[in-house]
This record gives sequence, structure tokens and C-alpha cells, in this order.
Amino acid sequence: MTPSYCRLITGQRYSVQCGKAQKVQPERAEFDLDLGPDYLPTFEIRLPINTEEATVTVRDQKDKDVWKHDVDLSDSLQSKENQPEPRSLSPEKRLFSVRSQFVDAVSDPVLNKMLDQLLQQDIINDEEKDSVATKTKADKARTLIDMVRKKGARASSDVIKLIRKLDVHLSEKLHLS
Repeated sequence: MTPSYCRLITGQRYSVQCGKAQKVQPERAEFDLDLGPDYLPTFEIRLPINTEEATVTVRDQKDKDVWKHDVDLSDSLQSKENQPEPRSLSPEKRLFSVRSQFVDAVSDPVLNKMLDQLLQQDIINDEEKDSVATKTKADKARTLIDMVRKKGARASSDVIKLIRKLDVHLSEKLHLS
């Protein structure tokens, strides 16, 4: 993630390019001028494994560069190398291994959706949902992870699937995808 700090003009077409990319998607997209403080990225760039750096460029319809940024990915490669392979852990241990990152990164709306869906799936009951829902975001996240881990592999696995479904970026950040 990097700030854009470029001025785009309504009605113009732009392309995103990255020389090392295996794929940039979508090929074309409209830019929303009313993004607000929390928004999803417009483009996804897929790079080969072990890519240490890449240059991302936004070009206008005349093929002129309007924004260019060199991205250093070496830190993310090193941090991945130092972590155990999450898939080799049980679902309960996988949740526990990402607990603090989950607490820091999950949004309150995602937590609320998780509570609703866990209730619908009979993984938690009304009393458990109500006790979690009244807490602060961080305490809500901690309590939810701990509550589900204690319910075993199936419940933990279902929560991992919910995180993947409700917040793809968080799932990738936590290496749950």
C-alpha cells in the first residue's frame, strides 16, 4: 500500500502498469472520486513469488506517466520467511498465531458481520454474541478469537473461512488465504 498523491481528471482514461507483474486487474476501471477514509484498492497487481522490488506506473490516455512509484517488497519477503507455515498448524493454532494482528487490523463492521454469521451458523449462541457485541473493537476481536478457538477445529476453521469471505485483504495480511 502506498498513497496515490496524483490528480486524476474526470472523463479521462488511465491504465496501471507494472513491468514485473504477472497480472494487473481489472484491465480498466472507473475511478470513484468520493472514496472516503476507508476504501478498497482499485487495481490488484500480482507479482511473481520472491519479487523484491517493482515499479508501478499510472498512465493517462495519451500514454503519459501521471504517477510512478518504486515499491520495495524485500521487507515483506523477510517477514514471511520468519513465520511458520500457517497451513501446517491446526485451525485453533492458526487463529492463535494471528490473534494480535487480527485485533489490530480487523474493522468493527467486519467483526459485527462475523458475529451475525457465527450466530446463524450456530457456532455461537445469542448470549455469547451479546456479550461480545458490547465490548470495544479490540476486546471484541480478542474475545471472539478466544471464544471460537476453545470450541475446536471446526469452529476455528469456520472463522478462518469467514475472515477470507468478509475481508480478503485482512485474510491475506494474516496469511489465512
